Amino acid sequence: CQNRQYQHKNYILRSLLFLIHEMKLKMRLYQSPTTFVEKTHQYFNADGKELSGITAALKRVIFPDKYKDVDPAILQMAASYGTSVHTDIQSWENDPNMPFFTEEGEVYKNIRPEGLTFIADEYLVSNETTHASKIDLVFTEDNKSVILADIKCNANLDKEYLRWQLSTYAYLFEKQNPKVRVKKILGVWLPRRDKYPDKQPQFVELERLTDKEVEDFLQKDIDGEMMPQTTVQNLPAELSNALVAVGGVLQEKVRVDEEVKVLKEQILVLCEKYGIKKWDNDVFSLTYVAPTTSSKVDSALLKKTYPDIAKEVTKQTSVKSSIRLTLK
Repeated sequence: CQNRQYQHKNYILRSLLFLIHEMKLKMRLYQSPTTFVEKTHQYFNADGKELSGITAALKRVIFPDKYKDVDPAILQMAASYGTSVHTDIQSWENDPNMPFFTEEGEVYKNIRPEGLTFIADEYLVSNETTHASKIDLVFTEDNKSVILADIKCNANLDKEYLRWQLSTYAYLFEKQNPKVRVKKILGVWLPRRDKYPDKQPQFVELERLTDKEVEDFLQKDIDGEMMPQTTVQNLPAELSNALVAVGGVLQEKVRVDEEVKVLKEQILVLCEKYGIKKWDNDVFSLTYVAPTTSSKVDSALLKKTYPDIAKEVTKQTSVKSSIRLTLK
């Protein structure tokens, strides 16, 4: 009996400690003065200036053709049903005793990963000057960092679009809460069970874009520009999304390659200064290559001067298909 009392007291103590940690995290979350008008779906900062939502900005800058071939009436019905699912899930997260009114809500409960502690829903993030949005769900696993999630009920999950959306949310969240790190971004895909019973609902972890990529996107929206790769029209959505993704990576690669070039030049000077020929660690190996001369055959001159010899020594090989991507 004493042992049971001890276990009960210990359980209560642990529960109280967990609640204290959760309350501390909730209290650390900054409450933006930006307001959201539900009826018109508009955001206004404290000075009354209208701010752009992130989904609208994504459509202007990166995904101008998203849903362009879909009947507006169908989009409106889908959005209305999606709102019902969002409300269902958010009500249950706030009170697990609440019943579900949609089948997707029940599915959500069944596939929800263990270890997630609900922190907030419809959490508003804003830079207070140009952009704002509300995050569907905020969780924690460790009471130190957070996980951001967005609910989608589409027939197909557009991971690239969702990656841009949630990466931007994460960027704004961390700017708004500099002491709280976003650990993960998750897509919660709940395709309608009555229309797509064979599609598998799931929580999908997405790779977050860099802050630089998000800042470039927001700045282009401010400047009224589009991402360069979105100028290509009439492409299948899957290919268009892939081009958007690789375009961002290539732009980042150009920047990184330039930094690497500068650093390698500095390292070369230092190796020559201190006589370092070779050095290794767990990450990479360094080898100093002394200046030298090289010789190579001028194939163009050979073909022009000795065409028969050039033909004789030329070897043909099969080359598999590939693509060439060039940044402008």
